[in-house]
Amino acid sequence: MNKEVRELNNFQRQEISEAVHDWKKVMAAIPSYRYRGQNRFTQNDIDTLEQEVTKGTYQSGMLGLLAEWESMGLSRRPHLKDLLKHLLQADELAAASFISENLLNEEEPITEENKVEKLDKLKDVVIIGNIQL
Repeated sequence: MNKEVRELNNFQRQEISEAVHDWKKVMAAIPSYRYRGQNRFTQNDIDTLEQEVTKGTYQSGMLGLLAEWESMGLSRRPHLKDLLKHLLQADELAAASFISENLLNEEEPITEENKVEKLDKLKDVVIIGNIQL
C-alpha cells in the first residue's frame, strides 16, 4: 500500500493527532528530501505552526503539521510509511501503532521491543513517484 498522507480522512487525522504527545518532535524528525542531511522544517517553521495553533487556524499542532506537510513535494508527496517512520523516530508509538495496524493493515502493534525492527524495515523502503521499491 502506497497511500499518501493527504488521503487520510478527518477521523484518521484526529486519531493520529490525539495519539501524538509531542508534535514538535515529529516535525523536527522530518528530513528534507531535496537537501540530504538537513531537516525539512526549521525551528522558525515549528514556531510559526505553534502560532497558527494559538490563533485557531489548526485544532492541534499535529493536525497543522499534517495539513502543511501533505501538500509538500513536487515529484513525491509524503506517504503513510514516511509518517510512520518519523513517528517511530520521535517515539510516538501509539500514533505509529494506529497507522501500522489500522491503515497499513499490519497485525502486530508497535512496542518499545519491536520499534527498532520496524525502523529497520522502513529504512529500506524507497518510494519514487508512485512506485514503492
